[in-house]
Amino acid sequence: RMGLRTIFGNRELLMIVMLSILSNFALYPVFSVGVSIIMFKDVGVTDELFGLSRSILYIGPIAGSLLANALLKNIDYRRLLVRVFVADGALLLAMAAALLFSVVDASYRILAQFLLINLTALCIVATIVVASIAATTAMQRIVPGHMMGRVIGVDASLCMLAVPAGQM
Repeated sequence: RMGLRTIFGNRELLMIVMLSILSNFALYPVFSVGVSIIMFKDVGVTDELFGLSRSILYIGPIAGSLLANALLKNIDYRRLLVRVFVADGALLLAMAAALLFSVVDASYRILAQFLLINLTALCIVATIVVASIAATTAMQRIVPGHMMGRVIGVDASLCMLAVPAGQM
């Protein structure tokens, strides 16, 4: 209860938690299930290309971690969080646009879709990591030390609940 009370008692903290929940609700299902289905059913990649796709995707967290420090030095975390969500929306649209490449010659279609989907996915995953680091940094600045465990526990629980809700 104290963790919830702390979150709801601070507008800035509530915004950070709500953005984290929204990210887990909207974006996690896309990468845990959606991209796999799209790559196999719509794009028609082989098992080898799918493995390469997963490898490309996991470059995102490394890139996001490296970018976060530089971005947080120059941009206030509130602005950064908003920019990340706007960028992620635009990148999701670009990923969806990749499926329109069916008009391209079949030999180039799979390559074009593969590259566009994977590059946008890499960027989205990198921005999610940047947002996560920004949100955690902001929480550490806002939340009193004696409430940190409770607030992070509530945030983590709500974010974990958002994932299966987003997959439905």
